Amino acid sequence: MPVFELKVKCVVCYLLFDVRLNRLCCCDKGGVMYKDLKVYQSAMDLCVVIYELTRKLPYEERYGLVSQMRRCAVSVPSNIAEGAGRRSFREQVRFYYIARGSLAELETQLELCFRLGYICEQSMINTKQTYQLLNGLIRSTNRRTTNSE
Repeated sequence: MPVFELKVKCVVCYLLFDVRLNRLCCCDKGGVMYKDLKVYQSAMDLCVVIYELTRKLPYEERYGLVSQMRRCAVSVPSNIAEGAGRRSFREQVRFYYIARGSLAELETQLELCFRLGYICEQSMINTKQTYQLLNGLIRSTNRRTTNSE
């Protein structure tokens, strides 16, 4: 009796996925696995931290920095998810670049909070891991774009 492997590696993006889950890989046209991407998980964790941090900011910043920081934080995993759901690699990478722009905007707002004295240096959130993971996703998607042409 043959033994079937339940974990399959995508031949395009090399992500492992379980065939029993009836999900296709993020690079296939029929479905997405963005929730399994480390960069998506990191961006979601960052989003939660930003929401916790902005609760402590002054009330007068509720419609200013708080609102803007939360929108930026939500934009990062949202654009990763939207990009993963797109058909072409060009479309995917375009949304990953938008996510990277939102992350850079968030870093700027964190720096402003620090300079205004709203947060201390220990509260400065390290966005470096998410940024590095996102750059890796952009690089690998760009490679797939050039290979598919």
